[in-house]
Amino acid sequence: MQKIKLIIFDVNQTMFSLNKIENEFNNLGISPLYCDIWFNSVLKEGFALNNINKFITFKDIGISILTNILNINQIRNSEEISKKIIKNFNKLEPVNGLGKSLRNFSLLNIKMATLTNGNKDTTYELLVKNNLDKFITKTFSIDDVECWKPSPKPYLMVTKYFGIKPENTLMIACHSWDLEGAKNVGLQIGYIKKTTEVLPEYIHSPDYQGKNILELSKDVLRSQQKLITSI
Repeated sequence: MQKIKLIIFDVNQTMFSLNKIENEFNNLGISPLYCDIWFNSVLKEGFALNNINKFITFKDIGISILTNILNINQIRNSEEISKKIIKNFNKLEPVNGLGKSLRNFSLLNIKMATLTNGNKDTTYELLVKNNLDKFITKTFSIDDVECWKPSPKPYLMVTKYFGIKPENTLMIACHSWDLEGAKNVGLQIGYIKKTTEVLPEYIHSPDYQGKNILELSKDVLRSQQKLITSI
């Protein structure tokens, strides 16, 4: 176990719930299950294009795929509605226990940052709106390096900015692919378990985990305090 000097948080679904987006599907008479299909399809497209060094933003891919989903469900003015739905990312709500978790992490006297496949300004707006910006030193986006997570560039961009070694950095996410990308470049990883999700055997075991972000924060705090005491 290494001392943690920097924590990097994934944003969508890890810090902020997509319930607002699900509600938009529901309001259109479309099953909210399409929200997961849409979100995962955006990620898949971003990852695939990344492999041929073609960078398209989350927003642009998101609108394109969402428009197709609305067309399939025979929704009129699909592109216009898609753009309106995407704007709801500014209205996402924190996952339960996020504020308490950030306070727990702040007891370690470390740097904290966010790293999203989306827009960093939207992330900052959400943090400010929920009075959480005081905990976060800086927001980052894949837009800064034009390369999607889980490729190495985004994670190393953040560690290099702070001048902190990967092994002293903890990546927190609820997505196994994100954590595997972080582990691939030497970061510690903290996994927020989804209720029914089991990590595949081919994924590295997390250094820390919890059934929610608050439980994870307690695990990190407890382990790091033991490490400090033993030194």
